[in-house]
Amino acid sequence: MFKKTFLSLFIIAIASCHVPSGPADSTIYKRFSSLDSSMQDVNAYVLLCIENDSVYTKTYGQNSNGQALNSETIFEGASLSKTVFAYLFWLLRKDFPELRRPLHLKDCDSHSVYLNPLHFLRHAVSSTDSCVINSESDSFKYSENNYLLLQKYVEKICGKSLEELAFTYVFKPLKMNNSSFIWQPKFDNNYVNGYFENHKMHRSIRKSQVAQSNGTLFTCAKDIAIFAKALLKSDVSDSILTHEIKVHNYKHLSWGNGMGIDRSTKSPLLWQWGCNWSYNHIMLIEKQNKLIFIGLTNSIIGAKRLRNTCNTLFDSNLDLFNYINWY
Repeated sequence: MFKKTFLSLFIIAIASCHVPSGPADSTIYKRFSSLDSSMQDVNAYVLLCIENDSVYTKTYGQNSNGQALNSETIFEGASLSKTVFAYLFWLLRKDFPELRRPLHLKDCDSHSVYLNPLHFLRHAVSSTDSCVINSESDSFKYSENNYLLLQKYVEKICGKSLEELAFTYVFKPLKMNNSSFIWQPKFDNNYVNGYFENHKMHRSIRKSQVAQSNGTLFTCAKDIAIFAKALLKSDVSDSILTHEIKVHNYKHLSWGNGMGIDRSTKSPLLWQWGCNWSYNHIMLIEKQNKLIFIGLTNSIIGAKRLRNTCNTLFDSNLDLFNYINWY
């Protein structure tokens, strides 16, 4: 745990801030450069923005070994796990025809049901991690268990574990060298603990050895950026939009095959957020303008700043934050 005073933390934060130069006429760069650098009670904060081929970063604070943060510092990925799993699923469908057909499952009353596996990616059914509670597929029911249930069928059909499949199809080919669904010893040198509030650390990172598609991803800003760029270049990003489920009570929000969709901007904004206690992360992708934003933090104050940062960058009060309702 860190027992630094705010003054020393502030000095470290400013010293570790790095913002590469950008195009002089770039509105996004100007907005990114103007973001507030007063990081009181944030502790750890990594921002990365990609605009076409330009990359802008800002980092504040220290990792758990007392070193300045960088784009390779490991965070718990929380629900960002879901989007990585969804991307993996779309790739696996090309090699395993069974994943393109309705899955034979049991509901929680032991009745047989056949469901399109994409219903699980877009939260169109409710389930436990072993059975379907309700097989209706026409309304939005955000469910962590959907991804766990689908994971079990993917592992059964493919004959390999989630970690093996993710390494083979995603992490290795994309060179996401600092990402895994289980803790790796190499992460010990550069990671951030979580739930930092009132200048105190309240929880150590959970070094899970059980891979779960809904929330055990360990990753860093650099790898998320690599992933987001690959998503943009592939047909998977279009596949996410092939069928949408409206999110009730939110005018501009729907959920696609693995990511949320916010239409409160001029062009559709793909998004996924992650929250494990005070680990709060967000990934935003605007495909039309080839714009990617990634924000990682380990405090509730940091989550509030992510909201302000995203709204500033996209010059909009994004509807997704009404849904997330970050503190």
